[in-house]
Amino acid sequence: MGIPVRMRRARNLMAIVLDSKENMAGRFYTRYDTEPVEFNGVNEFFHVVNGFLDALGSPGQMYRYRKFRGTKTNKYKFNVFRGDKVHDLTDGLEKEEPDKAYVLLIHTRDKATWQGAVYKKAKDKSFTFKNEIELLNILYK
Repeated sequence: MGIPVRMRRARNLMAIVLDSKENMAGRFYTRYDTEPVEFNGVNEFFHVVNGFLDALGSPGQMYRYRKFRGTKTNKYKFNVFRGDKVHDLTDGLEKEEPDKAYVLLIHTRDKATWQGAVYKKAKDKSFTFKNEIELLNILYK
């Protein structure tokens, strides 16, 4: 079956390799950079993905985050420009263990949650999710 064509063409396509499901530690790849961003924990995972989506501007948020004094900003900065050369994420996933490799596509960011699809290499199947909890359930199955 492979990765669906709609996912393969998307600008905001991401690849995730979970090195440790217990700690939610792993590597995050985008098609705009060959080097991964490492994350360690669920909070860092969410910050990395949100940082990438904010830099890309796609999909746009339906609301703006509230800011409070002393609030830390997202430390993950991505340099993403429309003219950047893109590479195929699936090439790098070929050498990864199937049960650790995922391809993630966020369709929308409505109501402070993510909605999208995940391709699980181990099962060679796509799954949709309506919020982050469903995404984590798919990743942990």
